[in-house]
Amino acid sequence: MAECPRTFPSVTFPAGTFLKCAEIETGKTADGSVNRPMRHAYGSPGQAHLTGPIDVLYGYRGRAYNVDLHSPFEMMRFWKPVKITAWCGSRLTSAGVKYRDKCRVEGEPPRFRAGEHYVADLKARSWATDTDRILLPDLPATGGNRNRWCWERRGRPYVPCWDYGKVPNKKYSTEEHSRMLCVYMRPWCLNIDDVATHNPLLSKLAIIMTMAPRWHQGTIAPRVLKKN
Repeated sequence: MAECPRTFPSVTFPAGTFLKCAEIETGKTADGSVNRPMRHAYGSPGQAHLTGPIDVLYGYRGRAYNVDLHSPFEMMRFWKPVKITAWCGSRLTSAGVKYRDKCRVEGEPPRFRAGEHYVADLKARSWATDTDRILLPDLPATGGNRNRWCWERRGRPYVPCWDYGKVPNKKYSTEEHSRMLCVYMRPWCLNIDDVATHNPLLSKLAIIMTMAPRWHQGTIAPRVLKKN
């Protein structure tokens, strides 16, 4: 295969994960869940995750630094998921300090558990660089990932490159093209507290935005886009 030299950094765009999240939120499939439990390297062998639950991280990104205006494509371009550990981006709880001292006395390596032995802290001195970061809200829906993953602003923009997810193709219908472009290129969220005209729930992307404010107030029924 021919080589292709380039001068820009790239990142994999998990298109398939976002589409699967949309199918779950709209009730098209009940297979799996967007709120998957995450395990650390100190968990069961062979079950450690190297990347965070990107659909949950994006859906609960909040409004800090105006990231509520970013589509998934733009979020991957300017921000990156960063793993939080007991040694980076966190502070030990009282239980964590006792556990650490106990391990030192017994001469065993500590295996800290997120949320119990340490919690995320944006002011932690263990961060390698001083940059902008965003923590997930402390909600049951995030599955405890607040103390495991966060967003960190990239030093320079990256170019998102598609994985094996679906892209527009002539074999797909107009509705499928619209669904893909809306999920990839429009802002959406999973947290009802972050809902706005420019940032609807993922399950409501098909609702005409001019009708959305009155629909949320319960004055009219939602109107869904249909094939012309």
